[in-house]
Amino acid sequence: LSPYYILLHFTPLIIWLLLYFAVYKHVPFDLRPDVDVTTLPRIEALLNFPHRYFNHHPSIPIIAVAALPYTIHFILTVFYTPRLLLTTSVKRVLEFGLVFGSMNLLGVIVQLIYPTAPPWYFESFGFQPASYNLTGNPSLLTRVDVYTNTTYYANLYSKSQVVFGSLPSLHSAWPYLMARFPHPKTPTFTALMLAYAAWVWWAALYLQHHWLPDVVARIR
Repeated sequence: LSPYYILLHFTPLIIWLLLYFAVYKHVPFDLRPDVDVTTLPRIEALLNFPHRYFNHHPSIPIIAVAALPYTIHFILTVFYTPRLLLTTSVKRVLEFGLVFGSMNLLGVIVQLIYPTAPPWYFESFGFQPASYNLTGNPSLLTRVDVYTNTTYYANLYSKSQVVFGSLPSLHSAWPYLMARFPHPKTPTFTALMLAYAAWVWWAALYLQHHWLPDVVARIR
């Protein structure tokens, strides 16, 4: 495989990382689009707000169950990529990198040109216009910080580069892509990955981090 071939397959991934971590934070607030704080909650209102179905009385044990897939989300590819390499080939891994990078790049571009407020914003501020001065909010994960006497999730979400990136949900997209990406896999592996994906989708709603349309948009 030539260096050009390898670079070509990793280009979307590199652009995504640069855009998310290095470029966007330098864009002046007055040049950014207004945050849409009404469309998604109005859509969800037609379904009686699915993100509220399970959390009328949030409890620490259930929040902890929802927190787990969010906590290990970023190391998921660390375990998936070596497995893919062992069961396929370097070329197939590069193809996965191309699809994975393109998916994330497209998702972040949508988030940047059409910023949307997540459920936690709606629950706190309703339809008030959003300000880019607002930092990320861990929402129900704050209760885990309080229970464990730490500031882990508060610190993590305060550093979020894209606070108003509710739509689409990349958290929801990662495990689904890994479950559906064509490569030799057993029915058990596929079932486990799809179950894990469903766990993440539920957690995204339960923790008030995403709306149902955010989840649906990333599993299409």
